[in-house]
Amino acid sequence: MVERTSYIDGEPCWADIMARDPEAARDFYQKVFGWTYQIGGPESGGYALCLADGKPVAGLMPWQSQMGDIPPHWALYLSTAQTDETAQAITASGGRIMVEPMDVPGSGRMAFGADPAGAAFGVWQPEGHLGFASTGGLGAFAWAELNTRESAAADRFYHGLFGYEQRQIGQGDFDYTVWSLAGKEICGRMLMPPEMGDVPPHWMIYFGVDDTDAAIVRVTEAGGALRYPPHDSPYGRLAGVSDPEGAAFCIVGLTPNTAS
Repeated sequence: MVERTSYIDGEPCWADIMARDPEAARDFYQKVFGWTYQIGGPESGGYALCLADGKPVAGLMPWQSQMGDIPPHWALYLSTAQTDETAQAITASGGRIMVEPMDVPGSGRMAFGADPAGAAFGVWQPEGHLGFASTGGLGAFAWAELNTRESAAADRFYHGLFGYEQRQIGQGDFDYTVWSLAGKEICGRMLMPPEMGDVPPHWMIYFGVDDTDAAIVRVTEAGGALRYPPHDSPYGRLAGVSDPEGAAFCIVGLTPNTAS
C-alpha cells in the first residue's frame, strides 16, 4: 500500500458509487473488502467515506433522484489543478459536461463529464479532500481502465486532455494501451471485444485483494455476482464482479506490480 500526498493532473484520484440501498451496499463492501465507514451528516447527503486500514479509499452515497434510470455504477475521478479549465477542454475536444463545475465545501471542486464515445468520468480539484489516501493495498484502488469501441479516438481525446503517454501492450485482436504520465503507468484503455455486446463505453475500477478466488466467494456469498471469470495476468489474477445492485467492478490479487 502506498500512502498518497498528491496527484498529478490526469491521474485517477477518487472513486465513488451511488446506492439505492446504501446500508445494504455498505454491508456488502464490508464483507468483500473489510471496509469501515465514516458517514457524513445531513449536510453531506449521507455521503460515506469507505475506509481501508483507517484510510479513505472510496465514497458511497445514497441514490439521487436526478439519476433517473441510470443504473448504479462506480464513478472514477481524474485529478486536475483547474476543474473549470479541464471542463472547458472536455467540451472543446468533443466530450460533454453532465455536471457543471461545482464546489464541494471544504473538500474540493468537481465536474462530471463524458468523452466523445460516452464514457463518463469526473474531474477533481482537491482542497480539503485529496482523494484516495492510499492506493495499491487490500481493499484500495489498484487500477482503472477505459473500455471503449473507439480506441484511436480515445487515445487522442485523453492525450489532448492530460498528455497521456501511450504504450500498446495488446496483440492480435486484443487492443490494450497503457497510459502513463511522467513515466508512471496510471491507467489503461481497452478496445471492447464483441462478446461485451451492447455494454456502453465505461471506466472500470479495480480494487486490490489478497486472494482473487477467495474474494469471488465473498462477493457471491454477500449477494453479488461473478461477471468475468478469474484469469492470470502479469499484473495479478483478475476477475470482474458486481454488487447486489449490479454495479460492476474488478478485483485483482496484489503483486509487486499492483501494490505500488
